[in-house]
Parts: sequence; C-alpha cells; structure tokens
Amino acid sequence: METESYIFIIASIGFAFIGAYLAYRINLRRMREKERNTAEKIIEDAKRESERIILEGKLHIKELSLQNKVNLEKDLEQKKTDIFEMERRLRQKEDDFDKKTGLLEKKENEVLKKAQQVENDALRLKEQVNMQENMLSELRHKLENVSGMTADEAKHSLISMVEGEAKLEQAKVLKIKKIIFASSAAVYAESKKLPVDEENIKEPISLYGASKLLSEYLLQNYHKIRGLPYTSLRFANVYGPKQDTSAEGGVVAIFIDKILRNNQVTIFGDGMQTRDFIYVSDIVEACLLSLSNKVTGEFNIGTTQETSILSLYKKLLDLSGAKDNKKFTKRRFLEVARNSLSSEKFKNTTVWKPQVNLTHGLKLTFDYFQKNLNSLAEQRQL
Repeated sequence: METESYIFIIASIGFAFIGAYLAYRINLRRMREKERNTAEKIIEDAKRESERIILEGKLHIKELSLQNKVNLEKDLEQKKTDIFEMERRLRQKEDDFDKKTGLLEKKENEVLKKAQQVENDALRLKEQVNMQENMLSELRHKLENVSGMTADEAKHSLISMVEGEAKLEQAKVLKIKKIIFASSAAVYAESKKLPVDEENIKEPISLYGASKLLSEYLLQNYHKIRGLPYTSLRFANVYGPKQDTSAEGGVVAIFIDKILRNNQVTIFGDGMQTRDFIYVSDIVEACLLSLSNKVTGEFNIGTTQETSILSLYKKLLDLSGAKDNKKFTKRRFLEVARNSLSSEKFKNTTVWKPQVNLTHGLKLTFDYFQKNLNSLAEQRQL
C-alpha cells in the first residue's frame, strides 16, 4: 500500500509537472502568438504608415512639381514681358535716335544758314565801314577847311569817335541787357523842312555830330550781328539845373551864369539861329521809357518848337530883371541856321510827350542857378 501510495504520489507529481510544463508551453505559445500578432500588427501598421508616407510623399512631390511648373511658367511669362519691354525700349531708342538725327540735320542746316547770314552781314558791315571811312575822311577835310582844325587835331578827334567800339565789346563781356545811347540832332544836315524827322538826311557838319552818327552806326551793326538791344535817342538842346556853365556847356546855363554875375553875354553870329530847347526831366522820362524792348532804333527827342538864340537871351533877361548887356561876334564854326525836332515816332511808340514848356523850364533853371550861385563859384575854383 505504501508503495502504491508512493507511486501515486510520484505519478501525481509527474502529472503535475507535465501539466505545468504543458501549461507553460501553452502559455509560451500563446505569448509567442500574441507577440507574433503584435509584431505582425506593428509590421502591418508600419507597412501602412510607410505606404501612407510614400503616398503623401508622392502627392507632395506632385504638388511641388505642379508649383514648380506654375513658377516656371510665371518666370517664362515674366521673361517674355521683359523681352517685349526691352524690344519696346529698343524701338523707342531707335525712334529717338532717328529724331535726334533729324534734329541734328536740321540744326546743321540752320547753322549753315546762319553762317551764310553772318557772312552776308560781314560783307554788309565791310561795306558800311568803307562808307564810314570815306565819310570820316571827307569830314576831316571839311573840318580842316571850315573850323580851322589841324590835321593832327582832326585825326585825334576821329580816333576818339571809335572808342565807342571798345565800350560795346565791354558791354558784351558784362552781359549788358540794353544800350541807351544819347545821340544828338547834330547828326542831321541843314534842312528847310522843320521840324526834322528821323528820315531826314544824316550829314553832320560838325565833328561832334559825326562822332554821334558813327556811334549810331556801331550800335546798328552790333544789334544786327550780335543781337545787342539798343536805342539811340537824338536829343534836341537839353537844358536844366546843374548844367555845366563852362565853354563846353549848354547855351542856357552859360547865359544864366553871365547874367547873374553881371558879365557880358556873347552871341555868336546875329542870334537868329534857332534851336529846339527841351527840359532835362523830359529827357529822363524818355530814357526810362526806352528801357522797354519794343523801343529799338533811332528816335528824335524834342519839342518841335524853334527858339532863336536872341529870343532865348531876352527871355532870361526878363526873368532876371537885369539890364541888356550883350555883344555880337562872328561865328566860331559852321552850324545849322535853324533846327527843331519832330518826336512823333517816339510818341507813337511810347505815348511820351514833353511836359515842361520853355517858359517854365527856364524859370526852374534860373531859380536853381540863382540860389546856388556862390556854391557853384566855389566848385569852379576847385
């Protein structure tokens, strides 16, 4: 019995061991299957994820390809636009070049035309210079015979005339905008038709008149050749306060000074020679109006009124209340017998007209010299 019990126990232990082993094996197999399933699932998941990533990658690559294609197409369109713009600019430059070439040709023609004009002006100027030289030569001989000038004196005076050309050259350097030249009625020849207008013959009988006329010619030539604006104002006999009372001064100032100092007044010739006397303020107004560009050329500035030298003396004598104290002597040089200027041309251009008549102007002038007699004497001594 004990042996059977022992065998039973051993058998039970063996069966238990076998059962445990079997259970272990079963659990191990289950675990392996589970792990295998898990691994397979992991592998399957990994496979699916890999496929997803690959698919997404392909889609992304496709999208990138499409975007690159779009970008490339945009770049291509932009480059085409740039090429068209370059072609347009090139055509514009070609058109501009053609225009500039046309302008250059036009300017070249203008320059050639201008050069021809300058050449023609130079020829005309040469002719005028020759005429002036002939005229001056004749004047020199006249003055030697009429006024008693020596050849050297006449030559010196003629040289002084042409100094005006140097002044005109200086005006060009200084960029002077306009020249207002104080010319004289002395440029005209003796005329039976009074008042004298600008169309009257220019044939001066004095060196003073010749110098004025030559200066006018110079201004005309500079205006034609160099475009320098100018106005030549041919003044009648100007008078007024502060006028020089020396031998080179005006007859009005000289007569007043002699009368105020109780000195004898000298009248050259018979005193019947006439002059056109104009007050200084009217001359100033004419000069100011001449600054306008529309006033170009030669203009007379006078009153159209004739007054004899003897009549002038009597008017001044009446103003002073002094006694007659005059003497007549022969003329010192050749002079015109009668003179007065027409200012119609200047009036029509500027609406100018003289404002001071002779009676009023002489009184203004006489009052000035009478008031300043002593101070003027002191200045003369200095």
